Amino acid sequence: MGNIITNGDHLVIRPSELTSEQKATRQLIVMDLEDASRDAIVGTLHSEGYTHIHPAIDLSQLENILGQAVPDLVLLSLNLGHGPEDALKIMQRFDDVYKIPTHFVVIRGNDSEREAMEKAVRTSAIDYLVKPIDPLDVRLTVEKALIDISIRHGATTDGLTQIPNKTTFNQVLHQQIKEFQRHYDRYQETPGKVHHAWDLSVALFDLDNFKRYNDENGHLEGDYVLKKVAAYFRSQLRVNDLFARWGGEEFVIIMPETPFNDAFSVYSRVAWDLSQQLFKPREGKTERITCSAGIATLTFDSYQSRLTAGLNPKNPTDMIGLAQHMLTSADQGLYRVKNAGKAKCYPKNTLDDFDIQSDLK
Repeated sequence: MGNIITNGDHLVIRPSELTSEQKATRQLIVMDLEDASRDAIVGTLHSEGYTHIHPAIDLSQLENILGQAVPDLVLLSLNLGHGPEDALKIMQRFDDVYKIPTHFVVIRGNDSEREAMEKAVRTSAIDYLVKPIDPLDVRLTVEKALIDISIRHGATTDGLTQIPNKTTFNQVLHQQIKEFQRHYDRYQETPGKVHHAWDLSVALFDLDNFKRYNDENGHLEGDYVLKKVAAYFRSQLRVNDLFARWGGEEFVIIMPETPFNDAFSVYSRVAWDLSQQLFKPREGKTERITCSAGIATLTFDSYQSRLTAGLNPKNPTDMIGLAQHMLTSADQGLYRVKNAGKAKCYPKNTLDDFDIQSDLK
């Protein structure tokens, strides 16, 4: 994706070309009210080897596309009929309504849209084009944007699903445990105050029978399912929840300030809604996707018991061990659900479940 140049003290990543295989997997949306401009961009990208290009002229068409594809890049005209503010609102809808973090290249038509273009580039857009658009500009801008996105995301984001990866998850979990500890310390100063609001929950789940799905329908279809599941869960969770890919078909969720019962209800609702959606891997065949999960919830009581047992909050190794224990406990709940028949969430807080904790000792 990029050439790494280093002299020992400095490191530079210089863009290289996208391969034909990479171009063939990218999902692009071209939203422009003007037929000639839109068609020219789509044609240029098709000739360059991009195969998943979705043209749109209005919000309705855009939302139909988002029901079928998770875009890697949106080329968005600042002229959608009622002024450039409409385009800026659509960009905001991706965050506020669709819950799909994506990248934009905005397209300016005339000088009256200059201010909106500057605002877009300073907030959400990764680059811009100016009409009349040269085909070479389209090719270079789109390829550079996709390379830049991959470089930006490489360290923190899963390349397939575009959600946080395991490294990011671990960093955020450690931060949330520190935040939990601060709330616990304040609670010690005001005992008797309701404290369940500060519980920290972690859900670990995977897709049932995913290997069979992959084997029967092909890895491209399997990748599509992983992308759709990731986009769906991300759209249904709260802004302060962290949803990440753990690896393979496994995903994890951090739910701060969430007692076990609330975490169980949220996960169960989203997983059930997902199971009602039909996937169509090929003509005449439909599939449903179910999940199995375990949830570990750190409470003030369980934290206190660990302090009594010798946990040292000032020792980084102890706190890393606590984070790992939460994940291992949730994994044990997931394992038990799998053995019991799948498509469920383990019904107890795995950090408080005596059987699970006995197995882990």
